[in-house]
Formats: sequence, structure tokens, C-alpha cells
Amino acid sequence: MRVEPLADMYAPYSPYNYCLNNPVLLIDPDGRSPIRGVITIGRIGVRAFKMHRRYGKIEGGVKGLIKAEGRSFMRDVKTLFGKGIKLGNRLEALVDVVIGTDLNKGPAGTIEVELPEGQILKSDTGDDEGVIYRRTDKTGKEKDYVGQAKNKERYKERQKEHQRANKDADYEFTEIDRGTPGKDLDMKEQKHIDAGGGPTNKSNPNGGLSNKKNVIKKQ
Repeated sequence: MRVEPLADMYAPYSPYNYCLNNPVLLIDPDGRSPIRGVITIGRIGVRAFKMHRRYGKIEGGVKGLIKAEGRSFMRDVKTLFGKGIKLGNRLEALVDVVIGTDLNKGPAGTIEVELPEGQILKSDTGDDEGVIYRRTDKTGKEKDYVGQAKNKERYKERQKEHQRANKDADYEFTEIDRGTPGKDLDMKEQKHIDAGGGPTNKSNPNGGLSNKKNVIKKQ
């Protein structure tokens, strides 16, 4: 037996509860964190279909998509119950929780969430996590590119930088993974570079990506 890995996120609830006592709206496929039910399954199915059609595989696997939905749900809950949150953000979060849309992007930084029984849970929205992204040129003139950004704000800046450097391109950016900046983020970026066919350079002229080099040197 082991301690529930996400127990600190649900301190007010009994460890024997299922889906925060709301099995009508929520499901818990891996026993870790509840996610929205039927609509979420549909959203995961659509994302998986689009990824497979475009890349021939599902980046991060179905488990990765489920985890992303779990993070999205927790962001909505934190926004809904957090202190100092604007009414508009709360309403967006409420709609997301009930029908599974993705209106709420959540406030940046750490917020306090007021939970039942007067307990306060401090948790981060995930904006400080590093991002692994895939850049796709809609015109089809360039191969895809896999890159990283140290946080969400830097990810937004990177998108602008890519577009400024290639004004004739029509880029689409997709977040495909997250990690802790540093070695963890580098390893995850390298994993996706390998999955994409590797960089295109002298030693690998038929690489699947427009990246020029690996993040982690190959032995």
C-alpha cells in the first residue's frame, strides 16, 4: 500500500470518496484525479483523432490527454473557489466544470482555494511549468518543429518570435507536454524530437523535424 499521490490536493475529502462525491458530472479513470465525464471523453477522442491524423500517432498517449484534462479541471475548481478572483473568471470556470468547455484559462501564479470545513489549499495553476510545443506550418512548406519554453508566458513570446522570424509562414502551435524547467524539460523535449523523426542536419538529412540539433547529445 502507498499514500495517495494527490492526497494533499483533496485534504477536506475522505480518502474513500469517489469523484469528490459527484459521480454524475465526474469520472476517475486512473484513481488519481477526477475529470469531467461524457463531454471530456468526447474531447479526448477528438484530440486523439486530430493528433493521429496529423502526426500518425498520439503525442503523449491517451494517458497524457487524460492528465491534461485533469489539470484543466483542477484549474477550473481553483478559479471557481479562489479568493480575489473576478466574477467573469468564476462564471467561465463554472461553465467549464458543468459542461466541459475550456473558457477559463485561470489566473497566473499561486492562488488560494477555499474548501469545505474552512480549510485553505494553496496550489499553483501550472503557469510556472515548462512547456513542450510543436510548431506546424499550415502551408506545408516547412517540417514541424519541437521546442520548449520555461513557462507559459515564455511560450507566448516564443510563438511571436517564430512568426517574426518567418513572416511568410502560417504557424500553428500545439502544447504537447509539460515539465520542470531544466533536465526534466530537456528530456521531455528530446523524447518528442525522437518521436518526430529527429532533427534535420548533416548526420540525419532525412530527419522528420526542422530542428537542427538534439537537445541532449546522443552517445
